[in-house]
Amino acid sequence: VFGEGGAGKSYLASLIGISVQSGEALLGLTPLKGPVLYLDWETSGDEVNDRVAALCKGLGLPAIEFDYRYCYQPLADDISAVQEIVGKHGTELLIVDSLGAACGGDPNAADVAIRMFAAVRSLRLTSLLIDHVSKNNDRPTPFGSVYKINYGRSLWEARKVQRTKAASIKIGLYHKKANNGPLQSPMGYEFEFENDQWGNPVKVNI
Repeated sequence: VFGEGGAGKSYLASLIGISVQSGEALLGLTPLKGPVLYLDWETSGDEVNDRVAALCKGLGLPAIEFDYRYCYQPLADDISAVQEIVGKHGTELLIVDSLGAACGGDPNAADVAIRMFAAVRSLRLTSLLIDHVSKNNDRPTPFGSVYKINYGRSLWEARKVQRTKAASIKIGLYHKKANNGPLQSPMGYEFEFENDQWGNPVKVNI
């Protein structure tokens, strides 16, 4: 999933993670239930946990916590530790937030992207990779090397609509690539924050 900064991609990734770990059918999709590992290059464990707790409360679900790893180096350089976590906890879904930092190095360099995807492939599990968008506004793509497009099995562009001072985010998802089936119709979601306060329970509208 790729899109501009602040497009709600991390909230969307957290919602998908909640669906998988809880086994609840959210977003109109029925998940394969299992543990989720969140690899985070952008925020902190407290922020991710607060986001997940707010979503669970807004959805009326019991609180959950993902397996979490605070990351600061390219994924390929940290892959042994990640493999150990996956093996220990039986991870079913890996969330990478976000792809640029997980790659490390020159974002346009093919070898940097290929090395990162090889590291993900070594884990042998479903992965959700969050990325920023290219500067090509006519045809947005994941930022950097074309290998991000080539190696991705399914690519979705996220676009945000948010009014000034509004405590809600509307996200449109547009399917740009599918290796194993037809392109899906666009989907839309709204994250609505209770009492207009960020961090409060989050209601999700589809």
